[in-house]
Amino acid sequence: MFDENMSSFETPQTVHQWCTALGLNPRKVAAVGPMVPRVKEEFIYQILDGEQTFYRPRVAASRRDSAGVLLNVLIESPKEIDRDRFPPGIDAESEGPWKIVLPDMSDDADELTSQGDALTT
Repeated sequence: MFDENMSSFETPQTVHQWCTALGLNPRKVAAVGPMVPRVKEEFIYQILDGEQTFYRPRVAASRRDSAGVLLNVLIESPKEIDRDRFPPGIDAESEGPWKIVLPDMSDDADELTSQGDALTT
């Protein structure tokens, strides 16, 4: 379903670092993308509202992929995301499939976040 061009997408570790840097609860966020930067926020909400896994999600942040071409969006939900029910991807109609990545919640995630913060400062 996803091709090699999506290899620059977020990993569970980078999603954890991203939400921690923004002070967000990693149990309530997910990264969605990659998408073209021209995608409007209203369209993102329209697609995400069709997924029963996300309860009233909001776009918390966005950033370009490592190539600087595509956009990855961090969404936040007021409720914890059910990690057992979340889909690995979403059909975004004409915008193609979007991958969904949840933050790494392993014991090593805090250590990875500390290392990532040191690299970005």
